[in-house]
Amino acid sequence: MGPTMIKGFAIAALALLGASQVDQYLTHGRYTDATMMMVRQMRHSFGI
Repeated sequence: MGPTMIKGFAIAALALLGASQVDQYLTHGRYTDATMMMVRQMRHSFGI
């Protein structure tokens, strides 16, 4: 894994963190909560 890939992961993580914070501020986390429920259901379906 090269430095470019790590930089890409860091940028993606910061973008997701920023989007989550905006969601918490504007809609009290409605979309973040829905996304987390969807991820939990996907993990359950795949048996992870």
